[in-house]
Amino acid sequence: MKIKTLATGSTGNAYLVDDGCTVLLLECGIPLRELMRRSKYSLSCVSACLITHEHGDHARAVKQLIGLGIPIWCSKGTATALKIDGEPVVHSEMRAGHVVKIGTMAIMPIAVEHDAAEPLGWLIYSEASSQRLVFLTDTRVADVSLPAVHHIMVECNHMGLDSMGQTNAIHADRVIRNHMSLDDCIRFLLHQDLSQVQDIRLIHISHSHGDRVAMRNAVAAATGRQVIIAGQE
Repeated sequence: MKIKTLATGSTGNAYLVDDGCTVLLLECGIPLRELMRRSKYSLSCVSACLITHEHGDHARAVKQLIGLGIPIWCSKGTATALKIDGEPVVHSEMRAGHVVKIGTMAIMPIAVEHDAAEPLGWLIYSEASSQRLVFLTDTRVADVSLPAVHHIMVECNHMGLDSMGQTNAIHADRVIRNHMSLDDCIRFLLHQDLSQVQDIRLIHISHSHGDRVAMRNAVAAATGRQVIIAGQE
């Protein structure tokens, strides 16, 4: 699988995953003009856009994509929150544990913990490449055991409570309750079968509460795998 980061972080998220036959856009949290520019105007090749939840930094361009006729896949709760349920190209039947098929990709949604209507992560299997990818973002924890995967895209948002020193208590509490820390990210990774992992991408790193170098070094030391900071591919 080829993975390209178009945007990551609290200002917007969007990623392209291509197995040579099917192209998925994961999230659309930046303006359509930026999506087009950063994808080198290749959105016409996208088979579908998957959205984890309704927050703007993950779904900002959804209505524009609907206008272009690009299929949108998400949970019922997300579609309702975005007021797009019932649109002809919107598939809101995604539910945790129920596999859906898009081209050569089979996607199993994963339940996550976040302050959103019905947020999901994804385990994606490509029939074309026989590879698996897991995508988890905007979740406090990820208590799930997955089959052996080849690519991991996982949130590593903050360095823990000590990184909240300059943040007001309400915002710090929201970050802690809704986003994965470095320690929780490593805990999730060490709970998985990493025998076939080719790369681990750290996504949605906070500008205020994260430390890219320290995070990459810590995850690499804990897992022994290649660690990539999303956007630095």
